[in-house]
Amino acid sequence: MKSDTNTRQALWITALLLLLATPHMAFAYVDPGSGAMIWQVAAGLAVGSLFYIRRVVLKVKELVYRSKKQVTVKSYASQGD
Repeated sequence: MKSDTNTRQALWITALLLLLATPHMAFAYVDPGSGAMIWQVAAGLAVGSLFYIRRVVLKVKELVYRSKKQVTVKSYASQGD
């Protein structure tokens, strides 16, 4: 059963590679403005994700600092007893 599945997968991959390897005429036009727009979107996504990651890291640091502060306050309070 496994060899049948592997044979089918190999057949599909071979067919796909043959389709991609044969030259086809492309009747399409991409103007330079489209390329610039793609780069602008990619740069915006990169910068936006950096701000988001920074926000998450600061939130985690705040939670860790807050928990350490509470432990320190509790330890000082227990020493007074």
